[in-house]
Amino acid sequence: MFPTIIVYISLYSLYFIWTNNVVYGGFIIMGTLIMILGAMISFFADGQLRDHKRLAKKTSINTGLWKYSRHPNYFGEVSFWLGVSITSLSVSISFLPFIGFIGMLLLFNLYSVPAMEKKLTWTQCQSHL
Repeated sequence: MFPTIIVYISLYSLYFIWTNNVVYGGFIIMGTLIMILGAMISFFADGQLRDHKRLAKKTSINTGLWKYSRHPNYFGEVSFWLGVSITSLSVSISFLPFIGFIGMLLLFNLYSVPAMEKKLTWTQCQSHL
C-alpha cells in the first residue's frame, strides 16, 4: 500500500501542471525526454533480466545495462519520476511537486534496493550449497 501512496504523491507533479498555466515550456520538453529515457532504460533492463532468468542462470546478471549498474531497472524508474517532477517546473519553480520524487528515492533506497540485495545474497548463498 505504501508504494501506491508514493506513486500518487509523485503524480501530483502532473496535477500541478494541469491545474496551472505553463510558463516555461522547455521544462515540459526536458522532463518528457527524461521520462522517455527512464522508461526505455527500465524496459531494456527488465528485458535483459527476463532473458537471463529464462536461461536459468544461477549467477548474477552482468551483461547489457547490468554491466554498468547493479540495478539499471531501478535507475530507469527513478529517472522517469525525476522527469515527471521536472515537468512541473514549467508552471513555476516550486519544491512541492518534488516531494513525490524524494519519496520515490527514499522508497528505492530504503526498501526496494535493500530487499533485492537481500534476495540476491540469499539466492547466491543457495546456489553455492
